[in-house]
Amino acid sequence: MSLASRPGCGQSLWQGARRIKSSEATILEMPIQRKSRDNAVVNDGGNGLVSGDADLPKESHVARESEERLRTLVDNIPQLAWMANADGWIFWYNKRWYEYTGTTPAQMEGWGWQSVHDPQELPRVLEGWKASIATGQPFEMTFPLRSAEGEFRWFLTRVFPLKDEAGRVQRWFGTNTDVHEIRELEERLRKSEERLRVAQDAAGIGTWELDWDDNFQFSPQAYSVLGMAPSPGPITVADVLNQLYLSSDRENLKAALQASRRKKRELHVDFRIRGTSGDDPRWISARGSFFYNSGQPLIVGVFVDVTLSRKEAEQSRAQLAGLRQRKPRAG
Repeated sequence: MSLASRPGCGQSLWQGARRIKSSEATILEMPIQRKSRDNAVVNDGGNGLVSGDADLPKESHVARESEERLRTLVDNIPQLAWMANADGWIFWYNKRWYEYTGTTPAQMEGWGWQSVHDPQELPRVLEGWKASIATGQPFEMTFPLRSAEGEFRWFLTRVFPLKDEAGRVQRWFGTNTDVHEIRELEERLRKSEERLRVAQDAAGIGTWELDWDDNFQFSPQAYSVLGMAPSPGPITVADVLNQLYLSSDRENLKAALQASRRKKRELHVDFRIRGTSGDDPRWISARGSFFYNSGQPLIVGVFVDVTLSRKEAEQSRAQLAGLRQRKPRAG
């Protein structure tokens, strides 16, 4: 047998029939599988014996039809998709891959896909992909791919191993799903939350949620406003009440929370908490609104440090009282 020709990426492997010289002139169909990256079956010049099963041609034909149906199906999905050998050598991409990247089968075969990756992201992609090849575990990662126009868009990539009955990886099947808009929304949300955090820090505002089991969920700023150490778990109403300076304030806050729940109305209450390092107590204003989240009742609100504004108001009232006392009386 002569050296088998090498099919290009995306093409079917060579498969055909060879006539054996015998009195019966028997025709045997001999599928030639890829044995190496060179796709070569070497002719050693010797003689040999070919034996086969009568069902082989039928089974081989069914396998070819099954693979063609799979490729037709994958060619018509919106995702980019591809198949690789057990060692990660990619031998087939669907049409969407070529349409998006503007590449050719010859450019992409094997490990040629690296050329459409962001050079800054490529090292972690290679590390993760090689680890999956070594362990036979599925691969999942989000990274950008360059389009035919030169634009990088973010894709969620998932790769699954196709194993034989013994658990050995035979092939890999991968998809790349465009998540660029979602990624941009997440980034805008992250920046928006960062701006909100900075604004809350500057204004002395912390946000919170209170469920019907008396558990608070605090933002980092809420801990700071109340002078509490961050906790990995929920903060209870009792934990917050312990921070209050006077027992009368504790009773006022407790009653306000109960009334807000019972009457499903807004919460508005001021209270004093212990100062740090022997400072005077600080005034905190709690504001909240009642609503349902996925059917679960919650009170969502803010803590605002109003110590300075209270002191300024007290000073203004004192000055006004002084002016009234100095005002001359008529007659």
